[in-house]
Amino acid sequence: MTFTYEPVYDPIARVTKYKKVDTSTPPPTSVIVNYPPPATTSSASAAAGTLTGTTLASGVTASSLTSFGASIALGTPASGVATNITGTAASLTAGHVTTNANLTGDVTSSGNATTLTNAPVIAKVLTGYTSGAGTVACTDTILQAIQKLNGNIVHASVEFAFAASDETTALTTGTKVTFHIPYAFTLTSAIGTLTTAQSAGSIFTFNIKKAGTTIFSTTPTIDNTETSTVTAATPAAISTTSFAADDVITITIDQVGTSGATGLKVWMLGTR
Repeated sequence: MTFTYEPVYDPIARVTKYKKVDTSTPPPTSVIVNYPPPATTSSASAAAGTLTGTTLASGVTASSLTSFGASIALGTPASGVATNITGTAASLTAGHVTTNANLTGDVTSSGNATTLTNAPVIAKVLTGYTSGAGTVACTDTILQAIQKLNGNIVHASVEFAFAASDETTALTTGTKVTFHIPYAFTLTSAIGTLTTAQSAGSIFTFNIKKAGTTIFSTTPTIDNTETSTVTAATPAAISTTSFAADDVITITIDQVGTSGATGLKVWMLGTR
């Protein structure tokens, strides 16, 4: 009597059993037995759905799986794409790293090292700049700090002082000083003083002219018995305040009294 074994899959137990078949004469009979399967090299695949357990057996593909159990071990896959994975990758070795092209422009790079030089920073325009005031704070932006600094700057004072005569000779009418302004400035006031006051006669009057034209709408005067325009009954009124570099200025005495005023000095005060 001779026998062979034919595989039969049991869908209930999910195992393969083998049927023992009598191949002798008369015609064979068969009996199904739970016999260990012979060696095989066929591979298995997992059906779609959820796979649970502890180890994904060799030869099983996971292409159709939707989830794994909490303790599933994938072993050492030959290849694959992992997405939606969270956690810490301890002792992970990068087999291939893609390096992006180096940065160009204001910020440059070489590999993972970036560089920002001073030149592009200081070249940026101050968009939205308006002069302001206040105390510069550590929370200010560069623009805000510069606005405050500019708003707090007090314009430099300008002062031109001239001696229009000596100290003892009685003053007479006429042009006494001619000079050129060295730089542009804005005139805010003009003052005249005498060393010796005149005691009587016409009120002492002097003038400041720019390119031959008076800069006053009311010329400055020094009242009799006084030595300064500061105490004049009629204050001077300035009509021209703007001066450019190299403007020609002349100081003249337009009127004197009957008793000898001496030592005229003139100040032009302003800002630049």
